[in-house]
Amino acid sequence: MHTFKEVLVSSLIVGIIFCFVPCVLSQDDSIKVTKSASTLEFNWEDTVVITLTIKNEGENAVNNITIMDYVPVVFEGEPKTLVDSTGTINITRDILLPNEELSYSYIFKGKKDLGSELNITLRALQVSFKDETGVSHLQKSDDIAVTVKSEQPSQTNELLFQSAILLIFSFTFGALGSFINNLDGLDVEQVLPNTAKIKGVYTAEGKEAISFSAPQSVKVNKPFNVEITIDLDSLKDLKEESYRIEMLLKRKNQVWRKEVPWSKKDKKFKIALLAQITGEHSLKCSIIKAENQNVVSDYSTTPVTIDVNRGLLHNLLVGGVAGIIILVSLEALSAMFADKGLEVTVRTMVTLTVSCVVAGFIPKKIIDSYTKTLAKEKEDAESQRDQVQQEFEEAKEQKKKSKKLKEELSLR
Repeated sequence: MHTFKEVLVSSLIVGIIFCFVPCVLSQDDSIKVTKSASTLEFNWEDTVVITLTIKNEGENAVNNITIMDYVPVVFEGEPKTLVDSTGTINITRDILLPNEELSYSYIFKGKKDLGSELNITLRALQVSFKDETGVSHLQKSDDIAVTVKSEQPSQTNELLFQSAILLIFSFTFGALGSFINNLDGLDVEQVLPNTAKIKGVYTAEGKEAISFSAPQSVKVNKPFNVEITIDLDSLKDLKEESYRIEMLLKRKNQVWRKEVPWSKKDKKFKIALLAQITGEHSLKCSIIKAENQNVVSDYSTTPVTIDVNRGLLHNLLVGGVAGIIILVSLEALSAMFADKGLEVTVRTMVTLTVSCVVAGFIPKKIIDSYTKTLAKEKEDAESQRDQVQQEFEEAKEQKKKSKKLKEELSLR
């Protein structure tokens, strides 16, 4: 059971709470407090102006005025002379006379884009003061609800645009490096444009009744010509005037067939073919009757083997991929050491261009170091060129000797 003393103390405490606190926090409508924002909807990077207004609409002056406001933690407030490092605005004034008005402004904007739209409540402006009797009052403005929109989508579009530019540059200049490197391989075709031919033959009466020649090595998806020669004197069973010539290009279980009309008056002609996959193909030529599409008995050449290479297009693709690998590597290094991705600047583009062109050389060099294909092709080409040159010189020398011998015989 409580003693009288405890009850008395409790009563005094409650009295203080209900009497003193309302005096401290009581409102005085003679002081008008407002807080306004220049806009209620804005982006994270936009600058917003906040205006604070305090006006004494009463008949008496007020003293010891303290003005308190707060900037949310996600914003950066300016000027620093008004907004401290914690985002607090604390202004004091000794006296505010009747009809006198105080006005303060500050600005803020988002510290960083949070990537989503956000609704934020700007806390009310608080003004504490004492009236002429010394009683303390606290006056507040209304809260302000604002909406902050994200610019993340536009940043994403810009990032995608920059990424596309970097990818196009890296692939293009990687392919360019591969193209420049591939010029070495073109030397073989330049030195020996008509060599390395293969021949398919059908023999009748001891003669080459049907024969065709084709390049031994062709490029994938690049047309090549097959030269066909027919000796009608050896094909006496061809009584009709019109037939069809069939060229059969075969790779394992895949077959490409091309037929063209043929008249017996055409003894030499060409057919253009196209290989669509790489690897070794067999090629043969047949004569077909025009009316029933049946192969004429025994009039088919022996199959010959041609090699279909990947060619320049493949080298460009490999070089382009090498350029993209360089781009990814530079992106990783930039993120590791600079804490940000590559930006589309002149320095970046020059670095990327040089790196990707150099990278375009690498794949073919690696492949050739193991296969020695390019080196062997160049060696064979140079060897045959030297042989042709030697034969030419020998022929010239032989011609001189023949001429000299003819002159000596004429003198006798």
